[in-house]
Amino acid sequence: MLARIGITAETARAAQPPTPPAEPDPLDTAFAHARTYADRYGHIAAPAGTVLDGFRLGKWLAWQRRRAHQGRLSPARAKALAMIDPWWNPAWPLQWQRDYHRLRTAATGADGVPPTNLPRSLYRWIRVQQETWEHLHPGQQGLLTALGITPHTPVGERPALRAVP
Repeated sequence: MLARIGITAETARAAQPPTPPAEPDPLDTAFAHARTYADRYGHIAAPAGTVLDGFRLGKWLAWQRRRAHQGRLSPARAKALAMIDPWWNPAWPLQWQRDYHRLRTAATGADGVPPTNLPRSLYRWIRVQQETWEHLHPGQQGLLTALGITPHTPVGERPALRAVP
């Protein structure tokens, strides 16, 4: 019966079982989701509960940060995350980083043109940063300065913010 469909003893011996479909590498999947999140939001300071296309990205990023703080994250993985977002693991609270990105997004406006008005909560946040400037990490100061915010920048209802390229 097998000979009728072209299977001989020789072809049967040479046959290999079909290769199962390759499972995507979980690390590749995690990095792909991190890049997608960064493309959408401009950072990967995602809250721990963030789920992107069914992938628990926030939890994975929190685990990477925890491993980095413990000195257990490989330099190659840390470098790959830094290529997605240089401030993926800041020395300051992630909430600060999220607030900064909210300000940055609002300050750049459509097509990189600064808006004429920001939400009041962002003006308050800017004033708090200015009042506590000497307690900010130099990296935080640099991020704010790039937006045109310094301890002495007048901030009222319409601060003079620079668009970030």
